[in-house]
Amino acid sequence: MTYFNNETDANNSKPFHCPHCGEKSLSYSGGYLNDDYYIYDFVCRNCGTTGVEYNLLTFNGYEYNTPKEEDEAAKQEEIEAAKHAISIAEERIRKAKEVLAMYGEE
Repeated sequence: MTYFNNETDANNSKPFHCPHCGEKSLSYSGGYLNDDYYIYDFVCRNCGTTGVEYNLLTFNGYEYNTPKEEDEAAKQEEIEAAKHAISIAEERIRKAKEVLAMYGEE
């Protein structure tokens, strides 16, 4: 087993490139989380080298909604749905009144 380390072998380290032949020909499979690393199995489509690739996970930031924002969004959706329902009901009432007027039944 040959070990390749990004820090000690920096000249040979390129994402998606085989650590043995240097070709950009790695095919990945699997993948799982292990402590601070995400680990992928790979095989080189050029030379057949197999191994695992370790990717260090680093914190990059957040994307989130607060309960208040979610409540406000839900409220706005309900308001729009209610306005739409009123619009449909008003159109139906208008058409019903036209029918009644046509037959003199207002």
